[in-house]
Amino acid sequence: DEFEKGFSQFLDRVLVEINAGKVPTGPTLAAAEKSLKEQPDDLDRQAAVAWAILNDAPPPRAPEAAAMAEAILERQPKHPLALATLARLDLRTRKERSAKKKLETGFDPANPHPAVVSILGRLAFDDKDYEESAR
Repeated sequence: DEFEKGFSQFLDRVLVEINAGKVPTGPTLAAAEKSLKEQPDDLDRQAAVAWAILNDAPPPRAPEAAAMAEAILERQPKHPLALATLARLDLRTRKERSAKKKLETGFDPANPHPAVVSILGRLAFDDKDYEESAR
């Protein structure tokens, strides 16, 4: 199907970049917050802060990340990083199906977000669907 085809093509490109040493990383929480202050209405910057909260902040701040991601989705329902943030939170509570659905919603074959692809690949690998995780 279209999702698998796009995912496979994207993974091929990511593997080339990884082999070349270009592993995508997100900003630190401090950097994301500083960037957001410059353009507070920018949804991508808001999503970067939500994502960084999960990476850098203490676990009690997770609801703040969820609220930020949900607010972004009200304005842009398929925002990939906001959906990936909520998917990570779903995975923390063992809601794999919900996480996968969010990630598939956020997957754009023409412009796949590395966070979405990374988590989808890990889910496929964890499910021992090695053919899908290799795509």
